[in-house]
Amino acid sequence: MRKPLQPITLEKEVIPLELRDNPWGTELSRKFDDYSKAIGQFLIAFSCIETHLDRALIDALYKDKDYDGQGLRIAKYLSFSEKVQLYIEIDSELVGWLSYRSFSKVMRRKLKILDIKLNEQGQFRNKIAHARWLTLNKTGFVRIKVGEKYDSDYQGGIRFENAKITPKIIMKFTRQAFALRTRIDSFGDELEDYFDKDLDKLAGGRKPEQKKNLKDTAPF
Repeated sequence: MRKPLQPITLEKEVIPLELRDNPWGTELSRKFDDYSKAIGQFLIAFSCIETHLDRALIDALYKDKDYDGQGLRIAKYLSFSEKVQLYIEIDSELVGWLSYRSFSKVMRRKLKILDIKLNEQGQFRNKIAHARWLTLNKTGFVRIKVGEKYDSDYQGGIRFENAKITPKIIMKFTRQAFALRTRIDSFGDELEDYFDKDLDKLAGGRKPEQKKNLKDTAPF
């Protein structure tokens, strides 16, 4: 069983272009149904992540508003990686406001896991979207990038970067995606709960109206 911060690894290989490119593999037609099912499920799961991420951003930016238009206007101009960055920056600031280290330490670790896993999902989605699926071979390797590299002797040339992406590997990312959409929601709920506990400790022994004044100055 993988540890929370351990990534789903992809085997990779780099192959130089010899003379002419031959991207016409034979495996895609044989395994089309398996791959199309796995890829379709992953893209649906990824879409669910992005929807939950949009909601979290709107709530963070305009929590007390009855209208979501302003938040959606911001979200629609952001790429997935930019949404993740903004989400992490906002929540990092909120976690920093927790005065009790025991609360802050727990939430910082959870936020770190979210940051790593959300970016991992975005990177894999890009590989799925831009892979040259006609190059799929019998071992599950498919071309994900065409680059050019120069070594110290200026021996350059085109390089093909291939990654092993099988339906089984795609399903690992799908399961991770469905788990992440729940983590996004639960993190916000936990953060709000920790703020309530934090305020209770800070307001210990104070009158109810004094506790309310503290609550009004909190980010939640």
